[in-house]
Amino acid sequence: MSLLLSFFRFKNQTLILTNTICPELLSEILKEIRCKKLFKCILKEELPCLFEEKVLTGHIDIISCIALLDKTHLASGSEYIDKSIKIWKLSSGDCIKSLYGHTHTITSLMKLNKNQLASGCDDYSIKVWNFQTGICLFTLKGHKQIGIMLAKLNDTQFVSSCSDKTIKIWDFTNGYCIKTLTDNISEFTIIIRLNKTRIATGNFLERTIQIWDITNGICLKTFDKSIEEDKIRNLVRINNKLLASSSYTSIKIWDLSTGKCLKTIDDNTYYISSLIKLSKKLLSTGSHKTIKLFDFLTGTCLKTFSEHKIYITCLVKLNKAQILIGSNDIQIWDI
Repeated sequence: MSLLLSFFRFKNQTLILTNTICPELLSEILKEIRCKKLFKCILKEELPCLFEEKVLTGHIDIISCIALLDKTHLASGSEYIDKSIKIWKLSSGDCIKSLYGHTHTITSLMKLNKNQLASGCDDYSIKVWNFQTGICLFTLKGHKQIGIMLAKLNDTQFVSSCSDKTIKIWDFTNGYCIKTLTDNISEFTIIIRLNKTRIATGNFLERTIQIWDITNGICLKTFDKSIEEDKIRNLVRINNKLLASSSYTSIKIWDLSTGKCLKTIDDNTYYISSLIKLSKKLLSTGSHKTIKLFDFLTGTCLKTFSEHKIYITCLVKLNKAQILIGSNDIQIWDI
């Protein structure tokens, strides 16, 4: 039996250490963890540990979105009871700043540059913040409905969509709306950047995926509508050739050049809330309260991670080996 099992207390398969441990014994413990990968380790009292699991708490409502700001900081937005944006320091798990000004659910967060963050909200507004100081630089108004989504285009512009059947292009250096697209756009449009001039949109109600040239506002391609049985919830750019989408119950892999569906992956989930790319794989989560890892080339489910306590709202890639999970708190998980 491992020495670890003889000396230390456990909770939910997690080894809990404190700074009362002598340095020599601590060294042996960490060596054993590294070699055998036996347990997740929470090291109390700020002792350094590469295997530390963190839980970030502070919002008083469900977390609706997360954005990674750099390797050591992230931003989170919450639903309408809370209405705040919080900036977190990953190394300590501390909330170092709270941004207030929105009056409803924060629907989207996006890093613009090393100092600025954009937020979309169900109060029909978009705000540009200096997240270092906590100051709101601009409040952008023009959308008339809820569900604002954001995608950065380049060093000075981003694009937004919502359920008012418009796509808007903004200059975030001055807060001006440069262009509004209104043709062939349905309600609840999901939006992602493909490159500096093109975006992909997933139309929630009409169940279609479209490719747009932002420079002239032209829809270049509409994917095969008959293939998508359910409402589109997420879009993920896999590479220059492939796009992934998720509906309520399945994930589809699309050829960007032809608009044809190459593969359908059944997730056996009533509702897929989040889909992200991790290396050459896809991670999904939803109403099943688990996280599933898929090989998008074969469609095989490689792993199902243990059930979370409550419904997971969002996933964000932290690095090659870790993800951020949003629900009623923020957790950092090893993948």
